Amino acid sequence: TINSNNEIIKTNKQRKLYFSIVFLITIFVIKLGYDISRSPNNLYQELGTGRQSTPLQIRQAYKKVSKLYHPDRNPSNDAQIKFQSIKSAYDILMDESQRVIYNKFGEQSINFDPRLDELKLLSEIAVVFIGWGVLSYIFTSPIGARACRTWIAILALVLLAIEITFTVMDTEIPKISNPLLQYLTEYELVLLSHSIYPLILSLLRLLSEHYYVDIDTTSVEILKGLVGTQSAMSQLLNQLQQSLDEYIHNNNNHNTSTEELEQKIKELKEILDLSNNSSNYIINELKKSSN
Repeated sequence: TINSNNEIIKTNKQRKLYFSIVFLITIFVIKLGYDISRSPNNLYQELGTGRQSTPLQIRQAYKKVSKLYHPDRNPSNDAQIKFQSIKSAYDILMDESQRVIYNKFGEQSINFDPRLDELKLLSEIAVVFIGWGVLSYIFTSPIGARACRTWIAILALVLLAIEITFTVMDTEIPKISNPLLQYLTEYELVLLSHSIYPLILSLLRLLSEHYYVDIDTTSVEILKGLVGTQSAMSQLLNQLQQSLDEYIHNNNNHNTSTEELEQKIKELKEILDLSNNSSNYIINELKKSSN
């Protein structure tokens, strides 16, 4: 029947959707792990102190960690390199202006505050988001994916607001009690948002195409099924008419039994039910597509 076939099709589509979501998330996690492994060490994590630490707490953390890697106390080959890295982190975080620059723009911008050239900073942000907009428009060009463009635009605006808030403005990340996020800087938050955007973009397109219904194609396919059902019903009606004629004209000979007529009527009823189900399916599909 049409209903059972539709249930099978929907089940298969759901399985494909779940598999695709798991696949995308897996790829995202692998890429994020790769990016983290290649990114410079977090200076707060280097000293073992949180981003909200006071200068006194940073100094105490430095004394504690530096003792572990001081060349006079640690004979390992990489102790000298580690000690210099810790000393560099300490110097940056103890300098108030450099600490602010590091939090917002990373260690590579320590020597120059990008906010001093605000026009260039805003231009760089604009280039990134305009590029995202163009790529998103191309990525959602298939007709089934166009419905998600509004949500993508909202996502881009939210990320843009986050980036401007934590880079151009003096806003800081609120204190986070989670141990995994206590070292997170504004710069790393922006980079994380850049990594998340492609994932959410792909998920939105996936969901949009999954729930998209092509009215024209769906209507044609369903109407073909209805035509087939009506044709079968017409044939059965002809057979029923022939059986009734035989029953009327040959009643004395009993060539056509009442059981045969009842069977024909039962088959006709089943086809009528099937036709009604097909009509209901058309209405439901058209309602979903209009939504």
